[in-house]
Amino acid sequence: MKTKKFFIVFMTISVFALLAFKSPETDYDKLWASFAQKMGQSLFRTAEAELDSIEALALSENNQLQLLKTILYRQETMKKPENEIPDQAFIQYAESKIDLFDSVTAAILHEEIADVYQTYYQSNSWKIRNNVAIDDDLGDVSMKYWGERNFRERIDWHYSEALNLSDALKSSTITTKYCLQFFQSSNVINQYVEYEPTLFEFIFHRAANYYQNASSADDLDKTWNTSLWWMPANEFVEAQLPESDSPMIRCLSIYQELIRYNLQNTDDNILIYNDYKRYQYINGLLGDDKKYQEALLQMINQHGDNPLSSEIATELANSLVSQYERHSDDSLYFNNLLEAKELCHKTIAKFPHAENVEKTMKLIDHIVEPDYKLLLNDVQLPNENIPVALNYRNVNRLYYKIFKVNEEVLSDLDHTRNKTQYLKKLMQQPVVVENKVILPKETDYRWHSTLLALPPLENGLYIILTNLENNTIDSEKLITIQFQVSGLSYLTSADDGKITLRTLDRKTGKPIENVEVSIYSL
Repeated sequence: MKTKKFFIVFMTISVFALLAFKSPETDYDKLWASFAQKMGQSLFRTAEAELDSIEALALSENNQLQLLKTILYRQETMKKPENEIPDQAFIQYAESKIDLFDSVTAAILHEEIADVYQTYYQSNSWKIRNNVAIDDDLGDVSMKYWGERNFRERIDWHYSEALNLSDALKSSTITTKYCLQFFQSSNVINQYVEYEPTLFEFIFHRAANYYQNASSADDLDKTWNTSLWWMPANEFVEAQLPESDSPMIRCLSIYQELIRYNLQNTDDNILIYNDYKRYQYINGLLGDDKKYQEALLQMINQHGDNPLSSEIATELANSLVSQYERHSDDSLYFNNLLEAKELCHKTIAKFPHAENVEKTMKLIDHIVEPDYKLLLNDVQLPNENIPVALNYRNVNRLYYKIFKVNEEVLSDLDHTRNKTQYLKKLMQQPVVVENKVILPKETDYRWHSTLLALPPLENGLYIILTNLENNTIDSEKLITIQFQVSGLSYLTSADDGKITLRTLDRKTGKPIENVEVSIYSL
């Protein structure tokens, strides 16, 4: 029955979400209701006996889906004191039952067992990584003593068994929408239903997600022809991948199978979804900005009228921005921000109602956001212009005030943790310089630098406050920097437990005599 098929597949995602499911078959209906009642009362042994009854009935009727459901529900009933590791108890039980199932339900069970292995490994990986892999039979060995390789091999085996049943999964009438109709999060429903609509795609994506997380760029073999991985979809599916059991090759093989399946169907959305995920995965491994951007651009040109291309265009723009920010001094990328902003505007104009339009607008805001950084030495010479290095982007003018403070005020400010209170106290101090700097108008949105010459000051302690707005302390772009003006400097040296301090003229470097020195203990 169709209803029963939904019930069993969804169990692989969330056991509890199905507790309220109602089977149209009276016998099963009553048995499951009784089981749910016992579980609700934490009567695990009695609940397990109910499962035994349901399993016996399902076996007698060869009801594959009801039988699968009873196996999956054992995950909860096995959480009892005598089971040191409930996950292992469930796995051993489930593995002993696999031969009872046909291809489709067996694939679901293999995937679920692999997932339980993963969950246990991830929760205990900090211990498992210190274990030595066991080469003997693992049947009677507690999983807490297994090595990392032992888990990898078991997970690989179960996923391989599930993926080898791809023909049966492709022909199955069970759909992801059918599986997820009781799933509470509509976002999750829409994601799976729209882009992973068949049981084949759903299980293959679960495997791909595992191998993607297990992949590492450290496992790349220099002899591999990775340029094949960047090919357009119709060429990529024919590419000869290396003979390897590494997670990355397994993952790429899964994407080949998914995309090959998509190319034989007429839903461009799913093809775009899988191809886009494939490119994101490859770029995460190889970190090749140029090839990634070329691949995204090729997808945009090929699927330009599909609204999903707006998400790819935004990702391309984001890649251009990220590339510039990592290489901001390289003239090769000086136009990246201009190109990214133009691409974002074109995308919004073409697809104003796309789901990712807010993300695209935020990227534009990031590109045009004004920002600046100041750098000046802690101590400056008296009666000479004060050099300040300024880095800025999208800034036309900068306002600044210089406050003179004494040691007591400076100590109080240093102990004021609240930014608003700090600024209010600072604004009560005397202002010795107030001015603004007019900067050249730049239209490329990238970082620029210049050297400012602030007016000379006499000896003392100072704080400079800079802002993009005048006469306000309510700004995220406000910066304060403490500095001192002094003609003195000093050098220290240590020898035989004694410290020698030499006072010098900061400008000439010549020694200065008769200087009173105060030593503070921190």
